[in-house]
Amino acid sequence: MNLPNNWGEISYEQYKELNEIKNLELSFTQLYIEVLSLLWDISPNDEVFDMDIDEFMDYTKKVEWVLREPVITKTYSEWNGFTLKNLNKLTLGEFIDIENKINDLDNNLDWLASITYKKTKIDEWGNTINEPYIYELDHRISLFKEAPIPLLLYIKKEYLQWRGTFMDNYKELFDNGQPKDTDDLDDEELVGADVKLSKINDKKEQIMVKWSWENLLWGLSGEDIIKIKDIFNLNVIYVFNMLSMKKSLT
Repeated sequence: MNLPNNWGEISYEQYKELNEIKNLELSFTQLYIEVLSLLWDISPNDEVFDMDIDEFMDYTKKVEWVLREPVITKTYSEWNGFTLKNLNKLTLGEFIDIENKINDLDNNLDWLASITYKKTKIDEWGNTINEPYIYELDHRISLFKEAPIPLLLYIKKEYLQWRGTFMDNYKELFDNGQPKDTDDLDDEELVGADVKLSKINDKKEQIMVKWSWENLLWGLSGEDIIKIKDIFNLNVIYVFNMLSMKKSLT
């Protein structure tokens, strides 16, 4: 039976399932039965696993590489007609959409790639122009599900490195990766006047974490929902430079 020879032959769905398998407490035999059944797309109870031990060991040697993380040995600035956008040029909307998945990024690398890789064109002055962030994201994600695993891990590494620098540069504007609250909420409206202060504060914190990005946009727009679309398209570094300046002046 055929087996993949490199990460380029592993689908993203298989990669995620392999990670789940590696996190299970399995014996050597159980582990490789799960891995082989995944790669062969058969049940772990399939009769093929009645093979003799020598044959089974030969198969385990052929797939032991899938239990190690891929080594990224090159850049993936382009793929299938898409070009990796300069992350310093991310819009606020692109940044927020990525951050909404940051706590489960390994299961959303196709999402990350769909936002950061763009179609491009050259304008009449010879400048490279990225497509606007108006495409159907679900369709783009379906394309990047077929991207090679090394590319998806490459953009993960690039984004997390960029994000680390970004968060450090604007750390005074963040609480645990969420934008700080700039508005005071009415505690009585949140949870009722007869609730103890500790519960009020807990409820308020939960609400602010849930709606932190929306709250930021609402404040930036001057509470004018019509303006939010325009703010979404502003460069994220420009926006946070302005927020940082405002904070330093108050």
